[in-house]
Amino acid sequence: MKLSKGQVYEGERVINYTDPKSPFKFSECCIKFHEGRIHCSGNYAVYFVDGHKEWWENGKFITATPAYALQDKTPLD
Repeated sequence: MKLSKGQVYEGERVINYTDPKSPFKFSECCIKFHEGRIHCSGNYAVYFVDGHKEWWENGKFITATPAYALQDKTPLD
């Protein structure tokens, strides 16, 4: 991905997107870029405010952990 002046994305970017379920009608996520591609070695590259995380390397999706609301909960008792 590139900025308007042609430089490639580098570092973290906060992205807002339409979310009809939100009372604000939008939500956001944080995406880590390296040389214009979604990338983070050894950690998640995309984090959504609901807790969903995605691992990417060199612009290729690897895996994801679902949002907290969708994860199985284990009782502590």
